Amino acid sequence: VESGRAVSGDSASPDADSADDQDGTRSSGSGDLDGSMAPYALLKATGLFHPEAATKMVWDVLLSLIILYSVLTVTYQIGFGADFGGALGVVDFFVDLFFALDILVTFNTAVVDVNGNLISDRWFIATGYLKSWFAIDFISTAPLELIVGSMLGGSSDTKALSSFKLVRAVRLVRLVKILRIIKMSGFFDKMEESLGLHPAVLKTLKLFLIMGFAAHLFACILYATADCQSGEQGCWVENYCLGGDSWFDDDGAPQALKPAECLKEMALERRYVASVYWAFATMTTIGYGDISPSPHSPTEQLVTVGAQVLGTTIYAYIIGALVGIILNLDPGANAREKNMMNLNQFLVDFASGAQFRRSLRLHYLFRQSFVSVFDEASLLEAMPPDMRKVVMM
Repeated sequence: VESGRAVSGDSASPDADSADDQDGTRSSGSGDLDGSMAPYALLKATGLFHPEAATKMVWDVLLSLIILYSVLTVTYQIGFGADFGGALGVVDFFVDLFFALDILVTFNTAVVDVNGNLISDRWFIATGYLKSWFAIDFISTAPLELIVGSMLGGSSDTKALSSFKLVRAVRLVRLVKILRIIKMSGFFDKMEESLGLHPAVLKTLKLFLIMGFAAHLFACILYATADCQSGEQGCWVENYCLGGDSWFDDDGAPQALKPAECLKEMALERRYVASVYWAFATMTTIGYGDISPSPHSPTEQLVTVGAQVLGTTIYAYIIGALVGIILNLDPGANAREKNMMNLNQFLVDFASGAQFRRSLRLHYLFRQSFVSVFDEASLLEAMPPDMRKVVMM
């Protein structure tokens, strides 16, 4: 290693190393290594992590799970006005610490170009990261609330800062963490590579994850709308009450009604469950009507209309995708069934005898039991020669 750059076979001038195109492409030169280079050899030679190493893939999967946790907790904190303390506060601290470590890992991870070569040029890696995800990663990782707390009074106590409107605005900056979810686009591909799960299982999991996340967002938005109008009478949190029921003594005489328990008097976690329940009932077009927007709140009504339109669209997409997954769960069986249907139609048009048709069907079924229904020639032709030999052996 010389000056943070990997030494390759051909030396090049700094001008050649910095000859990057405006669209982010880069010509081959110093710092380009063979893409099949072992991760340990790359780390020893350049001090960089291999982007396709097993440990890096595990790191990326763990990062995706933490991003999901972070997005859920941030939206919950903003929507429900919750402040995590105790054990959850410690977990939140380690989540931010993990994101900070990921920034360092990204700066020290080689990249693969379109030709499959490993680029170990640290300047190219750093500038590429700075132009893409660094701003979002840094803003979403920096402890902005603690910084504002020290500026306002030197206290990091959340309760002491709750009266400042500036702190609430700073908390909204944490919504930038939601943009991290875009990084999860390749999460299921990495899960499939590392765990070897069936693609249908991962697609189903992805669909349910989308639906659950949408319900979570709708729940947070609805409660935030009601919370902003908590001074008015009749918001949905105040209207949703478990009505008092009559009860009878040992002699069977009716007694006074038990006092009703309203949602606003329950714990915050119970309000979240009620909000998610409303979101799923709205998205799935069930709409029991027990939780509904207040007729005195146009904002709640508009939020409900938006949830109905977007929710039913997401629900229809998920149902359609699930039907497609089920129909294509076994593409080989589908192809064999289609071939048999074509054969039966051909025999009907051919108008042959019953015994001949039966013999031909038996022969066709026997042939399909050991001959692939897929186009093996095209699949083999698209494979590299060394892999083609392994498949054909």
